[in-house]
Order: sequence, then structure tokens, then C-alpha cells
Amino acid sequence: MSMVPSFFGGGADQSAQTVQIEGLVANENLLVGHIVRTISDGVDGIIAKADNTTNHVIGVCTSGSTAGGEIEIAQSGLTSVLMDSAPANSDNGSIVFLNGNGQGTLTAPTASGRYVIKVGFLVGANGSANPVDMLLRIETVVRLG
Repeated sequence: MSMVPSFFGGGADQSAQTVQIEGLVANENLLVGHIVRTISDGVDGIIAKADNTTNHVIGVCTSGSTAGGEIEIAQSGLTSVLMDSAPANSDNGSIVFLNGNGQGTLTAPTASGRYVIKVGFLVGANGSANPVDMLLRIETVVRLG
């Protein structure tokens, strides 16, 4: 199983498809839309909520589970992400960053020792929905020093 994002497309009337990985085991309770990372010391599994103290982000949950259960994650394409608050319609097109608790935020971290991680671009905000649709494209920008 590859953990490297792949992109498909090209030609007329084709668009990027969501790349999903199935059969991963959650180390904690995870909801659809949580941004996740891999861990090596988990009691129940290898997937946990991502935070901005590491750059081990691998995707967004497309299925939820309790600790020890199997989950699926998306690594690219259109998916739903949990946000720290429901963004407004006027926020569509904005960059989504990782906050400190496995959720997206429109505000990049500024504290020393944190990673600025772009998760994607907001496309489905309406001021009340959460999770919201996002074009997933994970990129570590910088570690703040």
C-alpha cells in the first residue's frame, strides 16, 4: 500500500479523483473530516489526529471509527474536512491550514516550534456546514523557529 498521494487527470472532461486508502486502524476516536497522521507508539492503531507539532500528516478521514477500528482516508481530491469553526461562503477559495487538534483552520499558526501545514483549499463553505468540502492538497510550508 502506497502512502504517496497520486493525482489522476488530463484530457477533456476529466478531473482529479480522490485517492483513498482503506483498512488503516485508528488509535483514538476519529470522525469523518479529521485530519490525520501516522504514529508508531499507538496502543490501538497507527492513525491519530494530526497536530501542527509534527509534519506527519497523511490525509483526511472519509470514515469514522472508535479506537482500534478500521478507517479510510483520502489523500487527494475533493473531500470533507472538520473545521475549527464553520467558515462563511465568502471564505471559499481560502487556504485551509492544520490546527492543533486534527481540524482545519483559516489561520496559519504563528507559535515557535509549530509547522505551517497547508491542507487544501476551501470550496464548500456556507456559514453553517461543518465538515465542509475542500480540495485536498497537503503541503508542509515551514517549521516556525
